[in-house]
Amino acid sequence: MEISEVTDPEEFEGMRDEWNALADNCANPLLYSRHEWLWSWWKHYGEGQPLHIICARRKGKLKAIFPFTMTDMSVKGLIRFRFMQFIAQGESAYQDAILAKGWEKKSVRMMLGLLGDNHRSCEMLYLKKLHPCSFMLSLHQAEQLDGWYSRLGVSTAVSPFAAIAADPDDFRDSLDKKLRSNIRRGEKRLAEIGTPEYTCDEFSREFLVSSLADFFHYHEERWGLYQLEERGYRRYKPFVTEVFAALAASGLGRNVTLKAGDQWLAGQLCADYGHTRHSLMFARNPAFAACDLGVVMHFKAIQDAIHRGLKVFDFGAGEGSYKSHFAGHATRATALIISRSSIKGRLLTWFEKRERHV
Repeated sequence: MEISEVTDPEEFEGMRDEWNALADNCANPLLYSRHEWLWSWWKHYGEGQPLHIICARRKGKLKAIFPFTMTDMSVKGLIRFRFMQFIAQGESAYQDAILAKGWEKKSVRMMLGLLGDNHRSCEMLYLKKLHPCSFMLSLHQAEQLDGWYSRLGVSTAVSPFAAIAADPDDFRDSLDKKLRSNIRRGEKRLAEIGTPEYTCDEFSREFLVSSLADFFHYHEERWGLYQLEERGYRRYKPFVTEVFAALAASGLGRNVTLKAGDQWLAGQLCADYGHTRHSLMFARNPAFAACDLGVVMHFKAIQDAIHRGLKVFDFGAGEGSYKSHFAGHATRATALIISRSSIKGRLLTWFEKRERHV
């Protein structure tokens, strides 16, 4: 195998086709590993962060991608850690390295060897949101990896999801009595406004632009633009717009809309990847809050996912009472710390647990 490192954003951008070919067929395919997601994040958030995308190839064919950037962290001014982390760590629900089946162990060892030879200033890898199926998590069982030490950090529930039945009626029957009652009440109130119209279609670029304009208009009206700006909306809105347009162009994006009469009621940006529908963002018209738009919209989106043969509805990161109503499970993402020094790895693990009151 040959190991190399991509540090140039233009080279990163140009890897889209071979990147996604590996992401779609790797040992643990994740939406948040696809090029559209990571490249869009880099354009809007990556300024000032050095790229360190480590790639492994066999006879020129891509077998592994470790999409890293380097940063550092100071704890109360007493100790500084310099480490590699995944690109888009803050905006992704969970993450993983992109490893071809059967090449996981060799790729990881080659990656650590490259860091050991070329990045002596990098003290550790700090991978906060590893998906539970990640091969990387098996590394904590090795006390030492060619001079590196590994430790598991905090495990947190990051992304509620519902395992959905193959039949829409069976799914409705599986919901608790109160939730079924809320759905019926919401549907009845919507019918008083006008005939509900639910759409979840693939669409042209022109339709996408107009639909996203409606979506963000009501999202901003619901939360207040000033409050959203305080939470980083100035970057987040163009990031979501670009990544969703790219996912739509790849055939993965779904702009789910609920209208009644001439009224726009609710919208949901989703991506269908593998056997899962991912809910990326939700918006509703605040003038119709009494119609239980959250539960009705998500019920409709799940019904549509069932009709399309999907098996899981992932609600995405973040809080929301409607998520807990539908979801019976949560993805538990775990931090992994791989360090040159056993002592520094232990310190970072201790600080992480203390910060999260574990």
